[in-house]
Amino acid sequence: MKNLVLSAMILFTFLISCKEKNQEVVVSYDVLTGKAMGTTYTIKYKGKIDGAAQQVDSLLAAFNRSLSTYDPESTISKINQSDGKYCFAVSDDQFFEYSLTRAIELSEKSGGAFDPTVMPAVNYFGFGYEKKAKPETVSKQTIDSLKSLIGINKIKIYRNTKGDSVCIEKKSKGVKIDLNASAPGHGVDEIAQFFEKKGVVDYMIEIGGEVRTAGVNAEGKPWTIGISRPESGAGVSDVVMPVSISNKALATSGNYRNFFEKGNIKLAHIIDPRSCSARPSDILSATLITDLCIDADALATTCMVLGLKEAKEFVEADTTIAAFFIYQEPKADTLSFYFSPGFSNHLITK
Repeated sequence: MKNLVLSAMILFTFLISCKEKNQEVVVSYDVLTGKAMGTTYTIKYKGKIDGAAQQVDSLLAAFNRSLSTYDPESTISKINQSDGKYCFAVSDDQFFEYSLTRAIELSEKSGGAFDPTVMPAVNYFGFGYEKKAKPETVSKQTIDSLKSLIGINKIKIYRNTKGDSVCIEKKSKGVKIDLNASAPGHGVDEIAQFFEKKGVVDYMIEIGGEVRTAGVNAEGKPWTIGISRPESGAGVSDVVMPVSISNKALATSGNYRNFFEKGNIKLAHIIDPRSCSARPSDILSATLITDLCIDADALATTCMVLGLKEAKEFVEADTTIAAFFIYQEPKADTLSFYFSPGFSNHLITK
């Protein structure tokens, strides 16, 4: 499961003064909290929706039944268990088709650094649903075997001739799909669509650190989100960089809270699909700001896989995204920061 390393810091003020008759007016932002996708969520919004909590929980439960690799009855699990082809009625699952299609598009954009078929390697290195022991040695033969199962050319997704079913074909039974690096962001987007359909224009949605905002907070200002210090013992309030976003999504990815170390062996849970390497990235955490949270989620993972030099080139070539990397120079005692050109628009200055 992809590590989610962002903590949301929301400036949330309830009272504003009314110039007429010197009365105080309560600005009501409802707050929803709960559990989803193996983590927690927090939603703050202005508006009144009857049964909002139940509707959000129901939506997230359906989302989990589609995309959770830890639910053996989910759509993605049934695809992974299939010998080569699996089809399902469009009416039975409203999430999977878009989630995989967008993941394939983002894989192409990343040059393969992000790949929804990386699951065989994730399982092999002990970070997946199969709960295998972490390997202490890895042979070239094993790596070659894993590589033969990974690549978006190993899968195909399409509608049947009637258009009422979605089919996924795999080139072999061993090909397995992993959307854990983009599904949390997709889930945030689905919740955002739910609120927008209800007419809500001011909200902040956070699932396990993936965030999407719209409008303003209770102070009438853009939402303030805090990026956590990339240290295993850091608390949720240990923020290294607050940023301001409105009508944007933000996601952070890092390896420092989910890795395995024994002797000279150190394995990171973010796997490079191209080489099937589990080496830790030289980026401690990568934060991406985009329009859609599914994109921010996947591209944050992409940058971790690419490493500092290539990730800088990647984000600087795309003016539609903004990026912030935290890294540490060899033998340095302090953290170093990198901001892409567009990220400065989100910095908070006094």
